[in-house]
Amino acid sequence: MYTVNEFFFIPDPDHLIATHLPDDPHWQLLDTPATFQEFEDGVYIRDRFFQLDLSIPEQRLKSGVQKTVGGHVVISLRMPAERSAKYDFRYLLFKSRHSTSENQIPYERFVMYEKKSDVISYTARFPVTGHFKLDVFGLEVGQHDSYDLICSYLIDCTDADKKATLLPDCPEIGWGPGSLTEQVKPYISTSYLAVCSDTV
Repeated sequence: MYTVNEFFFIPDPDHLIATHLPDDPHWQLLDTPATFQEFEDGVYIRDRFFQLDLSIPEQRLKSGVQKTVGGHVVISLRMPAERSAKYDFRYLLFKSRHSTSENQIPYERFVMYEKKSDVISYTARFPVTGHFKLDVFGLEVGQHDSYDLICSYLIDCTDADKKATLLPDCPEIGWGPGSLTEQVKPYISTSYLAVCSDTV
C-alpha cells in the first residue's frame, strides 16, 4: 500500500532548505540564502522532523558533526509539549562501516535516552574512539503508521571513556521521569495535599 507524503507540496522554504539546495540561490526563496558550506555542515534532517514540529535547542547542535568531551556527547531535540504525549521515538547508534573488530559492541547500550514533555535527549558514552552515527526515528500516534528518520548526527570520538559500562536495556519510554510522569504530577500533588489535610 502506498501513501502520499504531502510535505513536499508547497513546503515552507525554511523547511525545504534542510533537504534540498537549489543550484540557483534565488530559488531558496529565503531572505538570507544558505551557502553550500552551511548546507553541507548542517544536521541531516528529514521531513518527519518538521511534521513533528521539532527544533534544535542549542546552536552547537546545529552542526551535523558533534565532538565528544571526555568520551561523552549529549544530543537533544525540542518538541511541542502539547503534542509530545503522542510522540514515540527510536534510535540507532553505530560505528563507521570502515571499522571491523569493534562492530560487535552494542553501542545502543551506552546511550541514556530521556523523554520529557518538551525535549528528548540522548546521552552517549563511548568506550572506544572512532567515528559514529546516531539516527533518530519517530512518529506521532494516530498520524503516522511507521517510524521514519528524523535526523542523523555524526559523532567524532577522539577521547574514549574507559569507565563506560553497558547500561541495562533502555525501556521504550526512556529513563527517568518522563512526559507521562509530568502529566500525572498535578494529580499526585493534589491527592497528597488532600490526604495530608484529612490527617491533620
